[in-house]
Amino acid sequence: GAWVARTAATANSICLLLGSWGSILFPCPRGVFIFLGGLVFLAVLLMSLCIFGVARAAWMTDLGQTIFIVCIAVVGFLEAFLVCTAYRLIGEAQGMQRVKRRNAGTFLAWLTGAGQCWLG
Repeated sequence: GAWVARTAATANSICLLLGSWGSILFPCPRGVFIFLGGLVFLAVLLMSLCIFGVARAAWMTDLGQTIFIVCIAVVGFLEAFLVCTAYRLIGEAQGMQRVKRRNAGTFLAWLTGAGQCWLG
């Protein structure tokens, strides 16, 4: 238990940094952005099943613990990558007034901050 928690937290922290850098180095088309959002949803769903004890026996195995660690790492990477990419997509939006882009960026910042405060 403790080893899995430490490893998952370390992997998440490293992947947050890599995701942020990745968003700078690799531009993401809108279609890929939507696909990656679905991947985050799937990883969060798997983590939630684990946290709420659904199929507990499976999560207690080495494979289940590895899947949990990988899910947390994937969420960390994609959280940073997708948030940074979302800011880029907002800033580069064609046909949108500057004030609307600024308001959308401000709202995204508020959502990100609120999510961090409420969800940890």
